[in-house]
Amino acid sequence: MSTAIPKESYLVLRLGKVGVVPFVLAQFPSCKQYAINNYQISGQLSCRSQGDSTVIVEGLGADIPLGMNVGVTVSLSNPPLSGHSAQFGV
Repeated sequence: MSTAIPKESYLVLRLGKVGVVPFVLAQFPSCKQYAINNYQISGQLSCRSQGDSTVIVEGLGADIPLGMNVGVTVSLSNPPLSGHSAQFGV
């Protein structure tokens, strides 16, 4: 297989927003890889945030072959939202 992503590379994940409020992202969120279709990224991944909606994933242990799907989980918190409903009866 040919290489799609060399191991010296890093991944950039851009997070969406809930309405106009971004997810809460730590400076160094925990992250780890998981297998998809029996393929898992090798290496010890480390993540760091860049702003409030971008995560940089580093630490690839090997090249990622062309055509592979990869799984990465990143810890983040829901936005600090609260609201009030109109009065209602029970």
